[in-house]
Amino acid sequence: THLPAPSAVSAGYGAVAPAPTAAAAASSKWQLEFASNPEDHGNAGISSLAYAQALPGLPGGDGHSGWLVAASKGMLNLWETSRAASGDEMALLCMHSQAVDLLVSKLVLEPNTRLMFGASMSSKDASESISVHSLDPEVGLLAYRYKFAPPPGRPRPAQRLMQQVISLHGMNPSMSNNIIASYGERLLVFDAKPGVRANSVLHDAKHHFIAHANSNVTTLHRSSIEGSCIVVSGAQDGKVHMYVSKCGKQVTVLLCFVPPCSLPPA
Repeated sequence: THLPAPSAVSAGYGAVAPAPTAAAAASSKWQLEFASNPEDHGNAGISSLAYAQALPGLPGGDGHSGWLVAASKGMLNLWETSRAASGDEMALLCMHSQAVDLLVSKLVLEPNTRLMFGASMSSKDASESISVHSLDPEVGLLAYRYKFAPPPGRPRPAQRLMQQVISLHGMNPSMSNNIIASYGERLLVFDAKPGVRANSVLHDAKHHFIAHANSNVTTLHRSSIEGSCIVVSGAQDGKVHMYVSKCGKQVTVLLCFVPPCSLPPA
């Protein structure tokens, strides 16, 4: 039996791909610059990452390339990203670790308000919340402050409902302290105003509405254009909804647009 040459063998699952040529390796656009020690996160899987170019009260200077927060079960780590003295290699240096009784699956850094938000699940009782943490060195970097939680008394769902969170800071002056969290088919608007008592549990949303009827919201995205008021949500049913905020003095009304799609389902 004559086998085909290695280059003709399909590189499907389980197949042994041919070794890359020197020319292919040289043309690669990505290369490993740094690998952290798994013990930095207690050998637990990384559940979320968030980056900011600068954080208030923390140094910058030559070689500084920003700050990275990494979450794992029971741990939050703050890394400084920097370049080596040669200027050619990137590196991460763990500057601070914070133990938490949470698993954070989505992180949002808001340096202007000195707060960090996380779509979190308690390590103690598996309850869901949007946890609020400090980005203020004087208060405590990454320290847990308080949380927004679903209304009390509801039965524990079979799957996570509070999966996503975004900050609306910079979208409109009336929204400077607002965040949006997903909760099943709904979106909840919370007011993360300063001066909340430490360890508070807040249940009351400023506004809430059904974003995707009978389907859990699985992803949220906000416009990165300063001053714009556009939020996009995606759900388990495969639909994407776009919301444009019409801001008034007392209330925010969100108008839903479902983008048309002429392509048949896959």
